[in-house]
Amino acid sequence: MAAYVATYGYGYIKTALVGGTYTKEQGLFYGGRQLEPSHVLLRDFFKEQLGKVPAQEIAWVDVHTGLGPPGVDVLLGSGLDKQQMEAIFPKVEGEFDGCQCEAFGVRGVDRRCGQGELEVNNAKFSSSQSAGYEYTVGALSGDWVTEWFPKGSGKVLLVQQEFGTLASLSVARALMLENTGFHYDRGNHDFWRTFTQDAFYVRTDVWKEKVLRRGMDVFQKMAKMLSS
Repeated sequence: MAAYVATYGYGYIKTALVGGTYTKEQGLFYGGRQLEPSHVLLRDFFKEQLGKVPAQEIAWVDVHTGLGPPGVDVLLGSGLDKQQMEAIFPKVEGEFDGCQCEAFGVRGVDRRCGQGELEVNNAKFSSSQSAGYEYTVGALSGDWVTEWFPKGSGKVLLVQQEFGTLASLSVARALMLENTGFHYDRGNHDFWRTFTQDAFYVRTDVWKEKVLRRGMDVFQKMAKMLSS
């Protein structure tokens, strides 16, 4: 992997990895040919149980781990929500990297829908957690979730809360190892999956405490915003 980074640059490698694929069935983050069962369950549940609730009264926090320094979290979302999110969630040095609401905004959609090669400037590639997601498709988005609620009732506020675990290249290595084991050594998949378990879940009390505390902080502020 180090050779690829040296040859193509970290920006290209990360963009290619997080962008996934819809053509290589054995590739990392293969998008598949139909909606994931988990997303079907979510969609059907919300339509059946909350289908009459105005979209503007819904806030969704999609919790992830893997990107950034251990225990430090960041909120990723649409550029359309940037001003509102930054007012509610100010950056806290060394604990919360703030709101990075560019990658999943209108600019990102316009870029990834165009044809041609990726436009990645390695020299200016950001070290932020959201960098490289400009071409990612298939992520849970506010536009799609908004469709579950009455038309003309506003839009759902959807953000991803990302907690850091290991260095990016270490996470990428773990994903590659499990992916290889899944396709070529299926009988020992329980062994290969331990690499990703360790990459996305830090088994220390300090890390767990940060995830719990920061998760509750975001949840409570979102709830307060909706009730105001």
